[in-house]
Amino acid sequence: MKTLKKILIVILILIVIPLIVALFVPKKYKSSGEIVINKPQKEVFEYIRYVKNQDNFGVWQLSDLNMTKTAEGTDGTVGFRYSWDSETLGKGAQVITRIVENERMESDLFFYDFGDEPNKSYITVGEKSPNETLVKWGISGKSPYPFNLMNLFMNMDKDFDKGLRNLKEIVEKQPSPTAAARKRVQFKTEIKAPAEKVYRTMLGLDDKTTYEHWTSLFHPGSTFEGTWEKGSKILFIGTDENGKKGG
Repeated sequence: MKTLKKILIVILILIVIPLIVALFVPKKYKSSGEIVINKPQKEVFEYIRYVKNQDNFGVWQLSDLNMTKTAEGTDGTVGFRYSWDSETLGKGAQVITRIVENERMESDLFFYDFGDEPNKSYITVGEKSPNETLVKWGISGKSPYPFNLMNLFMNMDKDFDKGLRNLKEIVEKQPSPTAAARKRVQFKTEIKAPAEKVYRTMLGLDDKTTYEHWTSLFHPGSTFEGTWEKGSKILFIGTDENGKKGG
């Protein structure tokens, strides 16, 4: 009987002491990492703005390739929601909350096993040189009692660092747009006619076929619906290689 009492006391101590310690452990936490990627800032941002791409470089996503994932909305835009259900990682979701073009993507992270309060995640890109981009990736949040006890033992910095190394490898292997593709092409010609006549002919103000004629040289089937009047609605329309109209 005495032995049983001792065992119960030890068990009670093992349960109570962590709960007492958790009372004094900060609930707030943050982790982050950074890396330099040898690619232009815009190219890097065009990859990291899409939450689904984190499946390719995020340590947590790669730790369970069998997790169930669902998506709502358009990836890379505010409001996009990406949810997961994993036997090892639990249930959660990531929702894009803010995008600053070519600079920053912010999102709310939900870990439903630890409550419904969102954690704040961000990825930023900054130019170090025309072909070098500093990427910072991090998270901040609050762990509810008594889960905040884990803050004493958990450091996610190394996970962010590893994920960023994966990102660097992926992005640096991607082909960049060629200089020719980025080069602006401009052509000039001299037309022996009044500017007003050239203007009206190009826009098809008097006869829509004159607009269709000169645009057919670079986009056969190009036309428009509506008028050029200020405040009116106009649609630019063309046909694809299958003859389908769109615009």
